[in-house]
Amino acid sequence: MTPSANELVTDVLNGVAPRTVAAIGSDAQTLINPWLESNRETSVMQFSDSREFLAHPSFSVEWSLICGCLEDLTDAEGSEFLGRLRNLSSPKFCLLIEDRHPIWNARSLAGFAIEQLAQEPFALPSGQLVRAFGYDLTTYKRTPDWLNADFWANPGRWNKDFW
Repeated sequence: MTPSANELVTDVLNGVAPRTVAAIGSDAQTLINPWLESNRETSVMQFSDSREFLAHPSFSVEWSLICGCLEDLTDAEGSEFLGRLRNLSSPKFCLLIEDRHPIWNARSLAGFAIEQLAQEPFALPSGQLVRAFGYDLTTYKRTPDWLNADFWANPGRWNKDFW
């Protein structure tokens, strides 16, 4: 049985527990509504599609759900949309894209630091299958082992080696 997108969104929202949310796309508000029933203090900004989002002045929310609006954008428009969302509007978001989309797949989204959340597709209430991707600024870049004070200076070698 295919997992439900409603369950995925509820699980992600329970983990993040945002106070402000943006719902971008035709199905986004429908998917967020079950969680909002028990979290009425959360404020929601609703956008019917990505073009409405891009036309809106810059804003910031804690978490966003994007569903059913990236598929109709060109590569350049989609890049602008994802860049603005990631860099200016939302440090965490979930992106639901139709299964087997020719442009927006795990490989193309990796360039935006967007990771696939699960291998299997999820079913929207309409029955359409979508893939789930996510972005979280706090886990975007892990600090490598070599980036620490041990490797920045070696006082025991001062005045002994010259480049």
